[in-house]
Amino acid sequence: MTVFIVVLIVCLVLAVGVGAVVGIGMAGYYRGRNPKLANRLNRVGRRLNGEPPANSKLEDIVSRD
Repeated sequence: MTVFIVVLIVCLVLAVGVGAVVGIGMAGYYRGRNPKLANRLNRVGRRLNGEPPANSKLEDIVSRD
């Protein structure tokens, strides 16, 4: 019975994590309240989708325009 409860808690934590990545990171909800968390979750979502990590120097050049 204890194993069942532990597995259930792990599944619930995983579901909340996936919901946070999708809701905050990819869809952009609550981006104004905590932009640092939203940017990190967005990066995690992009990596889970298979996109390669972005080159920070290239992002700096593009953001100047």
